[in-house]
Amino acid sequence: MGDNPAGEELHFLNREIEERDLHEQLARQSQQQQKKDRHSIFYYLFYLFLAALFLGRFGNSLF
Repeated sequence: MGDNPAGEELHFLNREIEERDLHEQLARQSQQQQKKDRHSIFYYLFYLFLAALFLGRFGNSLF
């Protein structure tokens, strides 16, 4: 609930941002959050490796 404020909470959050002039800091923080949401290449390589192991083990019985 804290990540997605709504209604009155959103109103007061927007007022706080305006009063303290935090628009630049908010933009910078949201850009950093977007970078954290992405996975590294090792994440995809790991699952590719697991898929190769699965196909190596069960591939003959599937086809």
